[in-house]
Amino acid sequence: MDVSFKNVDNVLCITLNGRLDATNASDTEQQISGYLDKTEKNINIAINLTNLDYISSAGLRVLLVITKNQKKINSNLCLFGLNENVLEIFKISGFDTIFNIAKGENDAVAILND
Repeated sequence: MDVSFKNVDNVLCITLNGRLDATNASDTEQQISGYLDKTEKNINIAINLTNLDYISSAGLRVLLVITKNQKKINSNLCLFGLNENVLEIFKISGFDTIFNIAKGENDAVAILND
């Protein structure tokens, strides 16, 4: 799993590349949490899943933990770029009703800055 970070119009964009499953979920969560600990506390987050090939229940848990932590500090989170397979997993698990999901980065940033 490759994780990268950038700021776009006062939104932290996190890009996930590869597979987010039990083999790397804990490391990915620690990497994201570590980065968030060093940033502005109430920044909104957009997570780019365009290059996410697969997500397991352990990966869904990582995203759920991040969004719960953001809500505690009155920040919002939006996902974008979900491919058909990943979107199907979100729909089957009901996570599509938990998260804000946008088509692309511009849409996600607009939602978070609205």
